[in-house]
Amino acid sequence: MAKNKGTVLLIDDDPTTIHALNHLLVDSGFQVVMAKNGQDAILKAVKTKPDLIFMDMMMPGLDGFNATRQLRKISDFDRVPIIAFTAMTDRERILSVGCDDYIQKPLKNVSDLLKKMEDWIQSRAHSE
Repeated sequence: MAKNKGTVLLIDDDPTTIHALNHLLVDSGFQVVMAKNGQDAILKAVKTKPDLIFMDMMMPGLDGFNATRQLRKISDFDRVPIIAFTAMTDRERILSVGCDDYIQKPLKNVSDLLKKMEDWIQSRAHSE
C-alpha cells in the first residue's frame, strides 16, 4: 500500500460514486472519511480535520453550497482545500461559495484528479 498522502473527506449522496471514489483514493494512498450530506460533512470535518475536502454540490438537505459556506466560517477550515465534484457546469457559482477547485462529473481522467488532489494538499502544507 502507498504511503499516507493525507486524509480526504469525501461527501456525496450517491452510493456508487462514494464507493468508487473511496476505493480509488484508498488504493492511491489516501485515508478517506465519507459523508452522505452537508450536515454529516460538517460534523465529520470538525472531528477528523481532513487535509482536503471533496464536495458534491447537489445533495438533499444541506447541499454542498451551504456546507462549503459553513465550513469556511470555521477557522480550522479557512485554508483546507475544498474541491467541488459535481455534474453542475456553473464554475463561477461553485468557486464563489468558497470551493478552491472544480471537477465535473463524470470523472474523465483519474490521474488528473489524483495529481490535482496531491497538488492542493502540498500547497496547503507549504502555506502553514
